[in-house]
Amino acid sequence: MWELIIDYRPLKGSLNMAIDEFIFSLVKKEKKTILRFYQWEKPTISLGYFQKVNEAVNLNYLKEKNFDLVRRITGGKLVLHNKEITYSIASSEVNIFTNSLKNSYKLISQALCLGLSKIGINAQLASRKDFSYLSKSLPCFSYPAQDEIKVNDKKLVGSAQKREGKCFLQHGSIPIEGDYEILKELTSKLTPKFEKNMISLKEILCRDINFSEVISCLVQGFKEFFQVEFENKTFSDQEKKEILILQKEKYESPSWNFLF
Repeated sequence: MWELIIDYRPLKGSLNMAIDEFIFSLVKKEKKTILRFYQWEKPTISLGYFQKVNEAVNLNYLKEKNFDLVRRITGGKLVLHNKEITYSIASSEVNIFTNSLKNSYKLISQALCLGLSKIGINAQLASRKDFSYLSKSLPCFSYPAQDEIKVNDKKLVGSAQKREGKCFLQHGSIPIEGDYEILKELTSKLTPKFEKNMISLKEILCRDINFSEVISCLVQGFKEFFQVEFENKTFSDQEKKEILILQKEKYESPSWNFLF
C-alpha cells in the first residue's frame, strides 16, 4: 500500500518544493512510499541543487516576466515549470527500489512509460550517455540522459533524484505543451534548439490533454508496474504548519535560492 497525493490546484513553486522535501522527511522516519502529482501556479524556474544561478538563468528576463525561481534539493539541471505535470516519489522501501540510484531511476521511468502507454504514447528509455552535457549549465531538456523517457528520440520527461542512505526523493517534469521561445530567452544563447531535442504531450497526441486525464493513466501505470494499491494522503494541521515553515524559511529565502 502506497500513499498518494494529487494536488489539483496549482501551487507556488516554493510550496511545491517544501511539500516534496517534507514527504522525503516522512519516508526517512518510516518505511513507506509516497507518490505525488502537482502543477505550478505561475511559470517557475527550478534549479538543480549545484547549479550557479548566473550561469544557468537570464535573470533580467526572469524579472521582466515576473517568473518565479526556486532551488531544488535534488541535482540535475534547470527546468521551466509551466503547462506541465510534475510527479514526485519518495521511498524508503529498498525491497522494491534497491539502494541504487540507477536502479530506482530506471524502475520509475518504466512505470511512467506504462502509464503513458495508456494515453496512447509509445515512450522509451534513453540509452545514451552524453558526458559533455553533464558538465555544462544547460537546461534539463537539452538532451535525454540515460534511462530518461523519450518519444521519437526527443526527451519527454526530465527527472532528478536525491538519496540519503536507503531513502530517496525523485521528481520530474512532463510538459503538456512546449515553451520553446520562453526557454530560449531564459537560458544561455548557446543552448541547442529545444524543439529538436524535447517534445510535449500535446505535440505527440496532436490534441489537447488535461491534468486529470494524464494523472489517471500515470497512477494506473504505477499501480500495475509495482503491483501496489494507493491510499490518499492528507496532511494533518501540524504537518501543514511544518510545510509552511519550510516554505517560508527555506524555499522563499534568497540565501537558499541564490546559494551558488
